[in-house]
Amino acid sequence: MAPTVKEEIARLQKEESSKKAGAADVDEEKSSGDTELAVAQRLDRLEHLMREMNDRLKSIESHLTRQ
Repeated sequence: MAPTVKEEIARLQKEESSKKAGAADVDEEKSSGDTELAVAQRLDRLEHLMREMNDRLKSIESHLTRQ
């Protein structure tokens, strides 16, 4: 599960860097509220992905114990 989380973090970081590169002409000053909101959204997404992975893992484990 840890490699999947690391891959997702790397993907998110890559998306973030590509967004920054595409928005180079835009004023890059953000208020702390915007930054906190972006961080909160990313955290929510990661938590959601972790819940999905846990559910999948439980499903796999239950199938394996039946066999």
